[in-house]
Amino acid sequence: ILDAVKGCSGICPICGELLISRKGKLREWHWWHKGGRKCDGWYEPKGEWHRWWQNHFVKDWQEVVLRKQYDGEVIKHIADIHTSDRWTIEFQYSHLSLSDISAREQFYGDMFWVINGTRLVGDSLNGERWKRKEVRKSEHGFDYFCLRGCDEEVNDCWRDSNKLVFFDFDGTFDEPRGGADLFCLLPGEVCGSRLVVRLSQDEFVANVRNQNVKDFVDRLLS
Repeated sequence: ILDAVKGCSGICPICGELLISRKGKLREWHWWHKGGRKCDGWYEPKGEWHRWWQNHFVKDWQEVVLRKQYDGEVIKHIADIHTSDRWTIEFQYSHLSLSDISAREQFYGDMFWVINGTRLVGDSLNGERWKRKEVRKSEHGFDYFCLRGCDEEVNDCWRDSNKLVFFDFDGTFDEPRGGADLFCLLPGEVCGSRLVVRLSQDEFVANVRNQNVKDFVDRLLS
């Protein structure tokens, strides 16, 4: 999907209807369905934080339309990033319900999340606590720590995710900052605790770019 610029029009890859470029008081140039129609209910306007993350990856991986067939009907959704080895990354700023998270995880299959951890005060406080945690080394060289009071330290909507959830506690919606760490909450429990892997943003991007995302995920989980 190409970026919207002034004076352009196009065809929506989801519904085939006309799109026009538009700019509002708060939003930069974006694609808009004539009449305000929204054909992909999962699609969200892209802020600076969102675009900053997407632009770490090649254009061919950005805004990729994925199709799946359910009961004879073809369902389409736009993935934030879909790699050449068919892994999806969703960058999430706004709140999602448990049912929305489950639906997206089921649709995308091989996927993981990157969450803006600065949206809620409680999330930001967790970030400050996590940054002070004493870490150990995994067999693959990743820094990790355990969460025993997980109910108090993980936002309800992400606690039961079946996928890797990377929290970005250093990016803001308007002024994203690079060079910081990500905190990856692993699914499931180990001896009653949750494990969190701490790695740099650069390390995350490099592992995704090397086009062997499954190996990266397996090393995080092992």
